[in-house]
Amino acid sequence: MLSYINILDGLYYASILYLLSLGLNLVFGVSKVLNLGHGSFYSLAAYITAWFIGMLLSSYGNSQAVIIISFLGIVLGAILVASIGFLLEETIIKYIYGISLERQLLATYGLLLIFSDVERIIWGGNILSAPQPVDLSGGINIGGYYYPLYYIYLMIISFSIGIAMHLLIYRTDLGVLIRVTSYDRETAPGFGINVRRISTITFVLSAFLAGLAGSLIVPITSATLGMEIEPLILAFIVSVVGGLGSFWGSLIGSIVIGEIRSIGIALFPEIELATVFLIAAAILSIKPGGLLGKK
Repeated sequence: MLSYINILDGLYYASILYLLSLGLNLVFGVSKVLNLGHGSFYSLAAYITAWFIGMLLSSYGNSQAVIIISFLGIVLGAILVASIGFLLEETIIKYIYGISLERQLLATYGLLLIFSDVERIIWGGNILSAPQPVDLSGGINIGGYYYPLYYIYLMIISFSIGIAMHLLIYRTDLGVLIRVTSYDRETAPGFGINVRRISTITFVLSAFLAGLAGSLIVPITSATLGMEIEPLILAFIVSVVGGLGSFWGSLIGSIVIGEIRSIGIALFPEIELATVFLIAAAILSIKPGGLLGKK
């Protein structure tokens, strides 16, 4: 039976998918790279945040410390992952610009496997969790159901970041350079645009968005090996359903997929993921380029 909570859960999961798909679309729009390693930024940030919060809260346990440490952990996870994204782009990713899609997918999938092994080496098979922020945030009564306020904070933060990204892309000089590069990467240098620098900036922003999603999810979901796979698959579905390279497509697609997943869990838990694929296939059969994309 559906309830208000199912709808809210759909929006909460949509907010995470939104950050992930926004990063995917940003890199694809500018550099035409489909990055399977994108999920590694998500899981790595989750591990860093859970480790940081757990380590400090073992020494500082009062409520004020929980708020400060949780905030620092979330910011730290996102920034460190963005820094790793910068190093990755400068050493590996820059060499796959312009190569065939198959080789891109193979190379970035290799990065996904490498980062998975790195996480295993650093943290072993341990499950890291940090539920204190959710417990401390309290909750509200919605239709007779208790709903944690942290979920609502997460939605507000995620969609606010999306608005900030929209303003960056469409209201700043940097955004103009990014849009020109995405429209025509080959002729952009003729206008004095440093395409390499723009590619680096967008890849770092993409890593930051994925890292922020992973950091924000930690108080709700434990950091575990392989946690990046399902969100990565769904983020790709969001990007394709919304339209590859489309900013607003990421928003609409994430809400559609998030709500379908939540409703599927409530009504058809055995085939929840299959339901997402079936509806995505139905949408693409009608609009092959996605809701707001091109063929």
